Amino acid sequence: MKRILLLLLAIALISGLCAGSGNEFVNILNPQNDSLVSHRSMVDGNSSPVSGIRAYVLVWPFENNGPWSVQQTQTKSDGSWESNAYFGSGESIVGKTYKIIAIITDHELIPGEVFFEPPPHLAKSDEIIVKGADGDSP
Repeated sequence: MKRILLLLLAIALISGLCAGSGNEFVNILNPQNDSLVSHRSMVDGNSSPVSGIRAYVLVWPFENNGPWSVQQTQTKSDGSWESNAYFGSGESIVGKTYKIIAIITDHELIPGEVFFEPPPHLAKSDEIIVKGADGDSP
């Protein structure tokens, strides 16, 4: 009986480490609130370095009232991540406002996929509000 309990405890601990323990975090380091962004701008940050968890950047255009658009995001083993995010879809973004969040999840998301609510996640960053600027880089 003790062996069964120890085995169940070990499985619970291992799956807790892989799927998240409830103490996960994700932060956007750049850009910061009120920054200017171009059509393609780098978004980077850090998150909990948990096996099987990926960070994703989501962009929400205020003028269109959404939706959240999943951005291609590279997550490193130390929990740091970066995304060369798209703002707008080819039209001029000058003066347009966007909000950005980052999430960490064990679900696989597809770049370009859209949501009206953030998809299932273990942690979500604070929202960052940015404005579109002229040119390829602000």
